[in-house]
Amino acid sequence: MKKFAVVVAAIAGLIASSGVRAGAQGGQAYVDVLASFIKADQMRNVDDHAGGGRLGFGVAVSENWNLQANIARANLDGTPGQELAEIGMDFQRVFGRSEALSPYLFFGISQLDVDLQNGPSSDGTAFAFGGGVRADAFGSDRVAIALEYRYRRDDVFPNDLSDQILSFGLHIPFGRSTPPAPVDGDADNDGVPNSVDQCAGTPMGRVVNGVGCELDGDNDGVADGMDQCPNTVAGAVVDTRGCALDGDGDGVPNGVDQCTNTRAGAQVDARGCEGDGDNDGVLNGVDACPDTTAGALVDVRGCEITDEITLPSVQFETNSATLLAGAQASLDDAVVTLNRYPELIVEVAGHTDTDGAEAYNQALSQDRAQTVLNYLVEAGIDASRLSAQGYGE
Repeated sequence: MKKFAVVVAAIAGLIASSGVRAGAQGGQAYVDVLASFIKADQMRNVDDHAGGGRLGFGVAVSENWNLQANIARANLDGTPGQELAEIGMDFQRVFGRSEALSPYLFFGISQLDVDLQNGPSSDGTAFAFGGGVRADAFGSDRVAIALEYRYRRDDVFPNDLSDQILSFGLHIPFGRSTPPAPVDGDADNDGVPNSVDQCAGTPMGRVVNGVGCELDGDNDGVADGMDQCPNTVAGAVVDTRGCALDGDGDGVPNGVDQCTNTRAGAQVDARGCEGDGDNDGVLNGVDACPDTTAGALVDVRGCEITDEITLPSVQFETNSATLLAGAQASLDDAVVTLNRYPELIVEVAGHTDTDGAEAYNQALSQDRAQTVLNYLVEAGIDASRLSAQGYGE
C-alpha cells in the first residue's frame, strides 16, 4: 500500500500542469490494460508476490459512474503452484472525470477458477473492492496511466481466501463522448437560470416572471418593486417613480390628456378637455353668455354678436385720437372675433363728447375711428372688410 501511494504521488506531480482529461468521458467506452502484482493469502502456500494481468472493458455510463467487465489471469508459484483465471464486473464511482487526475472507488463481483498444479480445478465466487486513479501523464485525451488497488475475497476452497492486488497500466478511451450538460447558473439569484433569464441583473428580492423580468402590474414601464404609483391609468406618461405626469394640472395625465393646455382650475372631462355647454365655441369657464342661441355668432366672451357692438373700454386721450392703454384688450378680442367669422363686414364708428365746436368734434371722431381701423389692419384683418366713420358728438 505504501508503494502504491508513492506511485500515485509521483504521477500527480507529472500531470500537475496538465489541462487534459484523464479518463473516458460520458458515453465513451474504454479499455484498461494492466499488469498486476499479487500479495496472495498465506493459506494458498505460494510465494509472497506473483505477477499477472488484467484486461478491463468499460463504458462511462454517466458523469459519476463506470460499468466495467474484467478478465484476469495470474500464475502463483508454490506447493502446489496455482493458475488463477477470473471474469467479472466492476461498478466504479468516478470523481473529477474531466480533470487531469481522476480517482475512483469500486465494488466488483466475479467468477474465479483455480487450477492446482498436478491437481484438480475449483471455482467459486469472488468479491472485491478498492480504488484507483487515472492520470494524464502524456498530454492526451486518448490515453492515460492507470493505477489500482484491489482487495479480493473468494470462496473457491473451504476456507475463504483473500488477496491484495496492485495493478499498473494504461487506460485507453475510444468512441465519441456525450457532451456534458451545460452548467447553467443564476447570476442574479432570481430563481430563473441564466440561459432563460431575459432580464439579467434583477435586484435581490424582486418578484419576476418566467423569463426573469420583474412584474409590472399597471404596464407603465416601471417594475412593481420600484413603482410608487402602482395603479397608473393605461397610456399615461410616467416618471421614474411610476407616477403619471400632468403638465396642465387638470387631473388628466399626459398621454391621455387630449387638451394639454387647459386653464388652471378649469373643469375638464375624461379627455382633459373643458366643456362647451351651448356649443358656441367658447368654453364654459370663460363663456359670459352660457345659453347662446344655437348657431348664433358670438364674440370671444361667448355672447351673441348684434348689429351694433359698443366697446366702452376703447377710450382716447382728451382732444386726441391716441388710444388709452386700456383699449388694447378690447381691440384684441375684436381681432379674435373677426378672425373667427371672416364673412363679417364691419364699420368702425367714432364719437366724441359734446364739448367744443361741432365741426371740430366731427373731424376728431373720424380720426378716432380711423385709429381703431388701423389697429385692426395691423393685427391682420383685411382692410377690405373694414370702414371708418366719424359721428361727431
